[in-house]
Order: sequence, then structure tokens, then C-alpha cells
Amino acid sequence: MIAADRFTAAPAVSPAGHARSFDETEVWVRPLLRRVPITRVVDVTPLDYLGLPSWVAVTPLAKDLTTHAGKGLTHRAARLSAVMEAIERCCAEDLPASTEVRRASFEELRESAGDAVLNLEDCDLPFRSVYRPDRACSWMMAFDLIQRQHVWVPVDLVITPGSDGIYPGPHTNGLASGNTYTEAALHALCEVIERDTVAQYEFCDEVAESDDHDVPQCQMIDLDTIPGELQEWRDRITRAGLRLAIGELINSTAVSTFAAGILDPAFPSLHGAAERRFAGWGTDLDPRRAVLRAVTEAVQSRVVTMQGARDTFEGGQSIDRTWTLQRLADFYYPRDLHPFDAARSSSSGDLLRDLEEVCERLAGAGFTRCIVADLTRSDLQVPVVRIIVPGMSGPATCGERPSWRQLRHLL
Repeated sequence: MIAADRFTAAPAVSPAGHARSFDETEVWVRPLLRRVPITRVVDVTPLDYLGLPSWVAVTPLAKDLTTHAGKGLTHRAARLSAVMEAIERCCAEDLPASTEVRRASFEELRESAGDAVLNLEDCDLPFRSVYRPDRACSWMMAFDLIQRQHVWVPVDLVITPGSDGIYPGPHTNGLASGNTYTEAALHALCEVIERDTVAQYEFCDEVAESDDHDVPQCQMIDLDTIPGELQEWRDRITRAGLRLAIGELINSTAVSTFAAGILDPAFPSLHGAAERRFAGWGTDLDPRRAVLRAVTEAVQSRVVTMQGARDTFEGGQSIDRTWTLQRLADFYYPRDLHPFDAARSSSSGDLLRDLEEVCERLAGAGFTRCIVADLTRSDLQVPVVRIIVPGMSGPATCGERPSWRQLRHLL
């Protein structure tokens, strides 16, 4: 259980918005690798002729994903990203040993705990979920950052993979590690907002038509105006004959969210060279950090596909809907470009104030809960949390059930 006093002020000292420098973090986590266990941390950059940093960390005893990818502007940043992702995924497999778990149905728990119980009717559970209000499941105590109260949540919404059938299969939305609890919670919350934003666009790309009234739009960015650190990346990508596109996705919380896409006209596959797209996203109060994450994730997606460490990529990108094809054309071959504006950053430079700011924006957008659950392993002492924001949409591949926030675009 995370207590309110676990969240403390700390300046963001790394370029990516961390409470420790990359050097300090590496010294801290290096002795922990065997405890996770992480057996290999590998530089996979040479797999791609772009030569942009990408690393993976391998956890052979993990319950689901055993290869964890890392991204960053430098090799050290990408290496640490892979290690921290491996730590958070392994920590999320089970609750800490000291966690109090209560076995009850929602109806039973509601009688004793009142409103301090998460109502799963506010969550978009998968079609395969076996949840019923009168069916017993395991619950743990978490902390609501908006209501400022402790609240019972189903264990299945916290760990991955779940064991009660409420959220079957792996799901990592809102899962993050960090140098501090505040940092982990902030990065997890940004991921939840990012994936909700992307879910709106992807849902409309799949089913919307041009006459639907509330289709979200994307403001395409003039690549000549992106941060200087990315100019070399842009030049290397374009010199290789690939196309880079960056767009800002507008969302109800007004937290900067960017999508980056790399279009490869001749990516090798089983059936010969074929066009393939690689995407990345980033969300932060600082638009510079958000766009850096988006571009580095798009590059990471390309390298991880080459490595074959994730999903199969043969097929799956064939599109025959005119509306979807038009949306893709508008993204990769935009007619209207907007300058990237780093000056409109609303980050305070302090991680706690930034977390409070994002929570205030959530509340202002109509969300009433932002729940953080502790997954920190006592033998590692690396803060790991899961953020749950009822009502926000998750990735389509996880939830399978369209949320009301997605369906509203068609009504």
C-alpha cells in the first residue's frame, strides 16, 4: 500500500525527466540485475543500418514477455530504459509479500468499505472478463491521487498476467518504475494518458468516416523546427530513404502527446520487400520530452521488429478503407505543417508538482479517480507502480472492448 507521504518533491535532473542522472541510476541498479533476474543486457543497435541506440534486457524466468526494449537518445539512456522496463515487468507479476489481500465480491466489500472500493463498471474490461459484482475476487489497497484516499482495487488490474480472469492476459498500461515513487507515478500516468489519446485516434482510423462529427485531429509538425537533438536522427532516417513524420495528438487533458512514424518503403519480409510503418508515442508536460520519447520509440519499434523479440510482423498492415488510407496519407505526406513549440512547456521542473498538475488536468477533464498501486519488491527497492484511471481507454489489443470515450466519436 502506498501512503500519501511516499510522494515527495524532487527536481527532474536527467534530460528525460528523472530524479537521478543516468550515471547515478546505473550505479544504483547494476547490482540488482541478478536479483530480478536479468541475464543479459544487449545492444541491438547494429541490427538496423540506421545505427540509432536501442537495447534489450532479457528476463528468461518471466511469466510472459522475456525481452524488454529500451529507447533513448544515447546508448546509456537506452540501456537503462531496457533495464527499468525489465524490472517493472517482473515486479508486476506478483504483489509484494507484505501486501494485504482480501477475498470478496464487490458487493460484499462495498458493504464494509463504502466508496473506498473501485467500481469496475467504471472500467472498460475485456469481453473475456469473468467479473460480476457478486463474484469473489482478490482485492488490494491502493491510493487515489485525486480523491486523496485509500481505495480497494482488484489485484487483477494491478498484476500482469492476472489470475482471477477479470483482466485475462498480459496488460501493462500504466505500469512504470522510477528512481522515486513520484517519478514512477508521473511516468505511469503519462503513459495512461498517452494510450488513451492514441486509442481515440486508432479507433477512428479503424471505423470512422469523414462525416463523423468528433473525429480527433492531428497537427503535423514541421521537422525543421523539432529539437536540435532530433535533427541528426531526422537526417539519418531520411538519408536512408525512409520517411519520418511527427504529429501532435490533441487530448482532453492538454498534456502534450506526440506520435512519430517511420515509413519504410522496402522493409524485408517473408514475401520480399514491402512497405511497413513503425510508430512511437510520447506524453509529457514538457513537449520536448514528449517528442523525444515518440521518435526514439519509433526507432526502437523498428529495431525490435528486426530482432523478432515481440509480435510477428508478417502481414497485418494491409488497409482497404479509403478513410484510413487518407488519414495515413495526411500523416506521412502532410499539407499543413505547424512549428514545434518547446516554449509552451508547463513542466515545473519538480516531479511532485508535475504529478499534481497532471492530476488536476485529469479532474478538470471529468475523471474522478487516479489510483496508484504499489508493486515494489522488497529485495530490489526500485519503486514500481501501476496507475489506474477509470474511464480512460486502453490499447485496443488489451481491452478489446471499445470504451464510451471511443464510441462517442461516432455518435
